[in-house]
Amino acid sequence: MSSTPCSFPTEVIERIIDIFGDISRTLQSFALSCRALLPRARLHLFTRIRICTLEQTLSVSRFIDDRPWHPSLVH
Repeated sequence: MSSTPCSFPTEVIERIIDIFGDISRTLQSFALSCRALLPRARLHLFTRIRICTLEQTLSVSRFIDDRPWHPSLVH
């Protein structure tokens, strides 16, 4: 028995990710399951973050500094 990859148009996949945009665990699963899904999942995962402590502030700052592709997501 051979497995045949299933292919959907990008717009359909992005819409599915958008539907789950408020469910962090599902977005994380999308991001980890396929490299092609990562940018759209990141868009939702980094829409809102809550920073309550200095330690969290420093952690987010280091995270952004270490990943040059993320500043485009930070407003």
